[in-house]
Amino acid sequence: MFNFFKKEKPFTGMSGFGGGFIRFKGGGGAAIEATGGTTYEVGDFKFHLINTSTPSPTSNFSIDALHPDPTNNVIDFLVVAGGGGAGGGDNAYGGGGGGGGLIWRPAKPISSTGGPYPISVGSGGAGQPIDNSNAGNGANGGDTTIGSSPDPIYFIAKGGGGGASASAYAFGNTGSPGGSGGGGAGGGPGPKSPGSATQPGQPGESGTYGHGSNGRPQTPFPGPGNGGGGGGAGSSGGVPASRNGIDGYQVPEPFLPPSVPAPMASAISPITTPSPEFRYFAGGGSIHGPGVGGLGGGGDAVNSDPLSSAPAASSGMDGRGGGGASNTSNNPRSYAGDGGDGIVLIKYKFQNY
Repeated sequence: MFNFFKKEKPFTGMSGFGGGFIRFKGGGGAAIEATGGTTYEVGDFKFHLINTSTPSPTSNFSIDALHPDPTNNVIDFLVVAGGGGAGGGDNAYGGGGGGGGLIWRPAKPISSTGGPYPISVGSGGAGQPIDNSNAGNGANGGDTTIGSSPDPIYFIAKGGGGGASASAYAFGNTGSPGGSGGGGAGGGPGPKSPGSATQPGQPGESGTYGHGSNGRPQTPFPGPGNGGGGGGAGSSGGVPASRNGIDGYQVPEPFLPPSVPAPMASAISPITTPSPEFRYFAGGGSIHGPGVGGLGGGGDAVNSDPLSSAPAASSGMDGRGGGGASNTSNNPRSYAGDGGDGIVLIKYKFQNY
């Protein structure tokens, strides 16, 4: 992963202050009109952005008007959950956090006005440092939801699985299941399994258009072995052992073009539009080595002894749903990065049909 830092909350954009939004007409006739979140215009298209910083009165989405031609009433949805926190462990045995579950639903047909549909964006899970004692895994990320069943617009993206914790030869956990699963631990006897991906099994469109992979298993190494990197939304099913996090999902350029305004790009995350990583979301966290986080906000690990605190880059990136990284120190304490917060992006054409 490219080495951007995480823990600055993204700026929400000037149009997000004071509620309400301007309603536009397109091409001299009726058009899709909607409210909610922070809005940005890119050519003939409008985005609604909702993240963990969006004020609660506007953390929703309402469709207030439709175009008279039903073929023009389609909306794109990107829904990303919070990434999982990394597992801790002395001597580098913890696993990386899984990226948040991701839903990419392009061109969803809309047949009626409705809403407001409440939107809840998942926060990243906390990392779990330990010091030679049996401890739980990193925390799972929070789910991101739009509406509720049986609403016509309903999505649930599952939070990324927490990375496994371990302690040398004493014990080791399996990775936690999540949108993408957390990496398995390396400590203790026998191989440790990664967490499984739960996003593809979600109901309705959340599963049909959902993305997530299992975490990586224990990395082969003399003795009990190293932990494995976290799962990412860019793969599916089982993945081979590695210290690196799995890459996230890359949305198509027509959905998120490089022409998006700078305030919108910075509201998504610190990754800027010229970066090849700009269109990736929900990458998995890595482990020591140093390990490289998956594209899409996965945390980068370091190999340094001693460590006095978790490096900033080891946390997954906010607005990307990246998994946290598990760092090592034989001091003997290790430091586990937190997962990154999720995001919702909604896009539709509002003029010049």
